[in-house]
Amino acid sequence: MINTQILRTANFLITHASMPWKWGKWDCNTFIALYLDHLDGGQRSLAICDQYKDLKTALRFQRAFTPAPDWLALQGMKIINTKDVCDLDIILEPHQGYWHAGLVFGGDIWSVEQDRGTVIRPIEAQEYMLGRRHG
Repeated sequence: MINTQILRTANFLITHASMPWKWGKWDCNTFIALYLDHLDGGQRSLAICDQYKDLKTALRFQRAFTPAPDWLALQGMKIINTKDVCDLDIILEPHQGYWHAGLVFGGDIWSVEQDRGTVIRPIEAQEYMLGRRHG
């Protein structure tokens, strides 16, 4: 039996991989919210997309919004710190006063980076803060 979550994830990544990076449209925050919506048909991205337009307003938005680990927990994910990273984990990395989020898929980290768009990078041998689906 083929795992539908893996198929949906692959479809999402293929569909969105060439999107240009843009604050509030396609950045690390919107990437994860849109991805989770794609998996289950939710509308959580409505609270994030189009809420900021540059670094200054993005930082202001993040300070006022639920912190990323807490937000992922509200989405039903278990927040853990571990070196044992698995496909479909959401990685949270602190970066200059905010959280940078990525998705583990195919043994790599997929993320959206400023002025670069979708980026694929290898997983390093280190401990990560992860959002992992229960079950």
